Amino acid sequence: MLSRDYISRIIKTFFEALDEAFNGKKEDEMEIQEKLNDLYKTYFQTDRESFLHCEAGNIIDFLQDDPDRMDKYGMLQELMFRDAEIQDDPVIRNDLYRKVIYLCNYINNNSSDFSLIYESRIVKIRQILES
Repeated sequence: MLSRDYISRIIKTFFEALDEAFNGKKEDEMEIQEKLNDLYKTYFQTDRESFLHCEAGNIIDFLQDDPDRMDKYGMLQELMFRDAEIQDDPVIRNDLYRKVIYLCNYINNNSSDFSLIYESRIVKIRQILES
């Protein structure tokens, strides 16, 4: 029970920090990118660039030994989704979106819980990629 409470606090803190990065005072893109990189480092012990340069299937390896990996995959897909939404570079944006799709599928296929949220995110991203 303590472990579940702990991961719940981590998730809550993560989403608060993520919301602050995007909903706080208007900042320039460089400041938002710095905040995003801090989130990647703080919650996933890897910088943003490492996630950008790895293949979607290899993202799973970053957290494979973490007992809370499914929750953290959910956090990571949210961070990557938000990151993609602010990207000007279409190559980076589309790559991030593809990684989010991969993570959402992985979570739904390997978790004990199936989430319609992930399914709707996949549909939304596919529509974005097709446009």
